[in-house]
Amino acid sequence: MMIFGALSLLVLSAIPIFRTPFLGVSLVFMLLYVWSREFPNAQINIYGLVTLKAFYLPWAMLALDVIFGSELIPDLLGIIAGHLYYFLTVLHPLATGKVFLKTPMWQFPCVGGCIFLDGRCYRNKLVARYRIGAPSRPSSQSAAPSDRPTGVAFSGRSYRLSG
Repeated sequence: MMIFGALSLLVLSAIPIFRTPFLGVSLVFMLLYVWSREFPNAQINIYGLVTLKAFYLPWAMLALDVIFGSELIPDLLGIIAGHLYYFLTVLHPLATGKVFLKTPMWQFPCVGGCIFLDGRCYRNKLVARYRIGAPSRPSSQSAAPSDRPTGVAFSGRSYRLSG
């Protein structure tokens, strides 16, 4: 995500209207935008005065930066880059099933000589090969999971705001 964000911000800053010498604020806004889309119902308190949903946090921060006299362009660049990343990794694959942008496996190698198999890191070759001591897979006869699990910090990607 950070590599894509940095490259997309470099490309966007080459456009004359978006030209800005420093892209650190833009990268932070990109991360803020993606986080706010992943956790849209989280309650955020701004300066102890206003409580709002995380979905609106990038726009509230943009408004605060404008009120405090910061430039508008770096913040908008971050929001554009964040939306581009979120669109390519979440929204477009959900709509069409085609994945244009996904994290390569070399980005997250297994730490300490682990073996990566089925989306999990295994510390031992026996565990990886024969699944000895590995968590059991859920059976196909178990009840279907609910749409909105309760008591978990992350319930998946792109759930609706109206909850």
